[in-house]
Amino acid sequence: MKREAKASALAAVGLPVVWAASGAWVCENALRVAPQWRSKAPPKVAGRVAGDGTWRDVTIAASDGVELRAWWFEPVDPHGVVVLLHGATDSRQDMMGHARMLLRNGYRVLAPDSRGHGESGGGIYTFGLKEVEDVRRWVAWIGEQSPGEPVYGLGESMGASILLLAAGKRVPFRAVVAESPFATFPLVARYRMQQRVGWMGSLLAETAMLYARWRHGVDLRDASPIKVMHDINIPVLLVHGTADTHIPMEHSQLLAAANTTCTQLWSPKGCAHTAVLVQEPKEFEKRVLAWFGKTIPDAAPGLLPETPLQRG
Repeated sequence: MKREAKASALAAVGLPVVWAASGAWVCENALRVAPQWRSKAPPKVAGRVAGDGTWRDVTIAASDGVELRAWWFEPVDPHGVVVLLHGATDSRQDMMGHARMLLRNGYRVLAPDSRGHGESGGGIYTFGLKEVEDVRRWVAWIGEQSPGEPVYGLGESMGASILLLAAGKRVPFRAVVAESPFATFPLVARYRMQQRVGWMGSLLAETAMLYARWRHGVDLRDASPIKVMHDINIPVLLVHGTADTHIPMEHSQLLAAANTTCTQLWSPKGCAHTAVLVQEPKEFEKRVLAWFGKTIPDAAPGLLPETPLQRG
């Protein structure tokens, strides 16, 4: 009986400690890209992408002093600017296919490494909580380089969600294309943890978010684009493949339903997570260019380009 009582007491103390430690481990791994896994940005890659145009490496400071790095591309005859935002654990290099597509169609391109990724500074990334202000600074920098030119946004996964948060907080984009965004961080966090550890995943995700709030002072529940969708007054094209198993298509359906005035959803069949450009390159290019090219400065919501962009 004494042994059983002792074992019960140890379990009562030990299990919560182990659970809290597990939540902390999950959180730290979710908010950090280990230095050895951060992608560098070889100049030869940028040179190949630039083609007949020009490119340069750019550095600015975030509001909290973090150094932010990007590539700035200019085609021969530019007529607008697109900010490309990559997904979690990726870097600007992962957006070079999109950069090529936009450059050959005459758009300047800014491709940043998000904070905590690639060659940008920052110990952690926050799925949009701090990144929105980083994007605001990049857009201000673009305004200094190309005064008066329209600025668009194209993002994937985490980058798509950051763009939606930025649009909801009035970062001055003319239009946005968001591929595979999440509607709320808690919803996708629970889903991804359930994929790994089953029914305990939801509880572990909640523990990790509590740890993030205590340790890093960030409430990841606020990294949820659906909270600001009603504040968006620019055209938003949501792109979400039906075969996305990382962030289910239901996230974009929720986002589209939250703002039926300014958003349209294209759901290409059989496309995986952030793979539409690879799997449906011609259609992706056509729809993105139509979305950017047909937006009207200061357009009323009723002027959205609906005809060539039917829901897929």
